[in-house]
Amino acid sequence: MFLVFQACCGNGICRTFDSPEAMYGSTCCGDNIMNTVSQICCDGVVRERNVGTVYVERCCGNQTITNIQTCCNNNVFNISNGLCCGGKAFVYSPTTRCCDNTLYENINTTSACCGSSIYDGGKSQLCCGKKIYNLTEYDSCCKSNPTTLLYNPYNSKTQQCCSTPILIASTSKCCYLKTNSTYIPTIYNSTTQCCIYPYTKIGTIVNAKCQIV
Repeated sequence: MFLVFQACCGNGICRTFDSPEAMYGSTCCGDNIMNTVSQICCDGVVRERNVGTVYVERCCGNQTITNIQTCCNNNVFNISNGLCCGGKAFVYSPTTRCCDNTLYENINTTSACCGSSIYDGGKSQLCCGKKIYNLTEYDSCCKSNPTTLLYNPYNSKTQQCCSTPILIASTSKCCYLKTNSTYIPTIYNSTTQCCIYPYTKIGTIVNAKCQIV
């Protein structure tokens, strides 16, 4: 009678070993048996750890990756210490920007992202709501309300922000109404309405006085 040393994986295929010591490092990779000392499991695929003279310890998808490579979206790039942008690897520099997965290279160092586009960082352009505008037309951004990330451009010389831009010279005015612990900018008609403490609702002008009806 003799002992049989085996390691088996999900497909029922087994590997026989001469001794328990020979089984050291054995494990399953999917349905296949592998040795963790000399092999690595990458998404169910057995790969050798020795790539030329390099010993690999990481996977990129079902491929191995060395320390002088970069993995982006399961693709291997021969770039050391790279960053990922839109599934591509790149080397950071003051003249590169990754804007919503769009890579820009050889740009001005003062440039900045505006959504997936690039703008001059505020020299002559304004970024509002991921859109670019000329500062000759607009100089500020108006947030639609405290709970959203919607923005509209406006000119602070002629307009004010009240969830949406309104003309300063018009009868439309802005009142910040309190809702729980938040103040919501609300537009009202200053010829018939008014903004009054405790700022929970728009008041009505009655006999030249502001009243809460």
